[in-house]
Amino acid sequence: MARGVNDYFLVEGHRDNFELTARRRKGDPCPLAAWLPRLQRAGLNVSVIALGGDAMHHRDGDARPLEGSLDVLDMFLNDVEALRARGEPVQIVLAKADLPERPDDGVVRFVLEIEGGRPFQEDYSSGKPMHARLALLRSLFRLGVRSLHLTHQGRNELGDGGDEADGGRLSRFGVAVLGEAHRLGMNVSLAHLTDSNIAHALAVAQQPLTATHDNARAVYAHPRNFTDAQLRAVAANGGVVGVHFLRMMCDPQRLLLDAYLDHVAHVARVAGPAHVGIGWLGADAGFREVAGSHGNSFRTTADGAPLEMREAYATLIERLAARGFSEQDVRGILGGNYLRVFRQNLPEDSPVYWNYRA
Repeated sequence: MARGVNDYFLVEGHRDNFELTARRRKGDPCPLAAWLPRLQRAGLNVSVIALGGDAMHHRDGDARPLEGSLDVLDMFLNDVEALRARGEPVQIVLAKADLPERPDDGVVRFVLEIEGGRPFQEDYSSGKPMHARLALLRSLFRLGVRSLHLTHQGRNELGDGGDEADGGRLSRFGVAVLGEAHRLGMNVSLAHLTDSNIAHALAVAQQPLTATHDNARAVYAHPRNFTDAQLRAVAANGGVVGVHFLRMMCDPQRLLLDAYLDHVAHVARVAGPAHVGIGWLGADAGFREVAGSHGNSFRTTADGAPLEMREAYATLIERLAARGFSEQDVRGILGGNYLRVFRQNLPEDSPVYWNYRA
């Protein structure tokens, strides 16, 4: 095996904005400044961060989907501007060339994400042709958004989220959004869709799709987790399933490293190790202090202390090797598999409207 954390590309497929918005509400003028050193210490290369979406918690409590999402996006980009002006190695991923070329370069990169289509949906009664109804999606792309979920847990004009009854399909608008996202060069996640909407999205996809924070239903029967048939379908599509360290999805009775690894091992066995990634490795001390989620801390034993991000990744590397994963498999799971999909899906280059790149 490689020597340590810095020998691997580290990519987390999903992170919410909760800590940043909580810090803002407490008066912090640059919330990202408190978080960035912890990501740097962990050696994280890329984080996909949700900065708006369908649910009010995605947009810091704002009931208006577009305005609330733009508010959170503005907060984040303001912080990136401030940190870059101070010489901090932080960057927004806009195109393939912005992805890391080596794992230990010290730069923390963010893929900006909208978690659910309400911020860019148009009312069906508007009478606009489909191309015009996609204008808000294109505008968010121009602001730097490079990843999206079609829905969150409820229904929107794109399709059905996980709280809806199964059996429906994506709307014509949802299919058009998926196609336009691929044309522009955006990652699209299957997370939160109903089973039938997942099948429809995979059937019409033109590029690999991700499931950025979804585990194995055969290991723990949560509806957000993917069936074996879905895991095989994501693999056939060339995509990646990001295994998520979240109590409700791993196993509420034993949210420990071994339970998490059971999901990783099952997804790898069914879909193949080239189609496994990391969702989120749980709450570190800084997150717990400000935003809660004490029950989703990365632990190796029930009475053990929660691990910080770097220690969590280091322990994960050791345990994956102990479970028989090859060096190539581990490199892919920790970040290489996501990078492969991003290098396929993201644009070759992108218009630069502001200086958030290297």
